[in-house]
Amino acid sequence: MASKLEETNKTLVLRAFDTLFNKRDYAAAERFWSPQYIQHSAHIAPGREGLFDLIRSLPPTLKYEAGTIVSDGTFVIVHGRFSGFGAPVNWIAADILRIENGLLVEHWDVIEGEATEEQSKSGAPMFGETFPKHTVRGFTGDRVMGNEGSYAALGLKIWKTQIDRADKLFGGLSSEEVLREIAPGRNRLLYLWGHLTAVHDAMLPLLGLGERLHPEFDVAFVSNPDKSRAGIPSHEQVRHAWNRVNGELSAGFEKMSWPEWLERHSGVSAEDFAKDSSRNRFAILLSRTNHLSYHLGQAVLGRR
Repeated sequence: MASKLEETNKTLVLRAFDTLFNKRDYAAAERFWSPQYIQHSAHIAPGREGLFDLIRSLPPTLKYEAGTIVSDGTFVIVHGRFSGFGAPVNWIAADILRIENGLLVEHWDVIEGEATEEQSKSGAPMFGETFPKHTVRGFTGDRVMGNEGSYAALGLKIWKTQIDRADKLFGGLSSEEVLREIAPGRNRLLYLWGHLTAVHDAMLPLLGLGERLHPEFDVAFVSNPDKSRAGIPSHEQVRHAWNRVNGELSAGFEKMSWPEWLERHSGVSAEDFAKDSSRNRFAILLSRTNHLSYHLGQAVLGRR
């Protein structure tokens, strides 16, 4: 039988989610989220403001529905559905919250796109008692919906938000600060910045936007660990490459239509793409946005 604290914590989480996701009342939501909120999700920027900023960037049609919820001590897990946020499919999420002194202080999540009945191998809905009423396949290219442009716009908006965060974080570092480790014995900020630059550079040929501009960054920042090689690119060289690469990506993104985003990326063969059309260019954008968000969370540690 659940204790009084556990019941209180479940109620707290449900009220918090409804206040932020459905009512979009940010002032009231601050009473539920700790100012020192710790974020582990790869989809969300660090801290309370990272979460609030993400919700602010989403359309007003965003809707959250809570399903099964369990509590154990100071932890709550809630199974829910996010819809109406501009993505091709609803998200089914298991959100894990740690609660301390009546506030949400830490968060993890596991997220999966909601499957239709024909996509489900189990034959059972992922959330609730019924499958989604509308088949939403724009992401996989099976059928593009009427508002498909909003999918690309949302993905690009989140990408740009993360790029702007990175510009602000890394761009404000001095040549001394960029050599700080994110934690004792871990990667330096310069390495993270160079690593992100190399990964973004590799997106150019993947998305059919041209040849790589800085393939030499792979040796220093991808295939070898930090501090294992002498003579890696300098602070200014990384800054220049970062700006050049992301400028080239931005220019290419502006010219891409939704059907072009649904084309296969260059890392998958035509044969394999015929078997799984979700391996498209838009999937690359989403995965690299998550990758960027994850490493920005690490970089924040190096600024403290």
